[in-house]
Amino acid sequence: MSPNENYKNGDCTNVVSQALRAGLMPYFKEWKPYTNAWINAGSFRNYILEPGGIKMKADTFPL
Repeated sequence: MSPNENYKNGDCTNVVSQALRAGLMPYFKEWKPYTNAWINAGSFRNYILEPGGIKMKADTFPL
């Protein structure tokens, strides 16, 4: 698999964030390229699970 040229980091959490974005997950203030919640596994997990985090926002986002 080749790195995505649209992003400069290629760690695992960044790849997961890119996949969510490719699936039309909108950007949020706390979750967008190069924020801790985008590139850091611990921050990503915390942001998904915290009240108002991605999980809660995704449940209300119309697809």
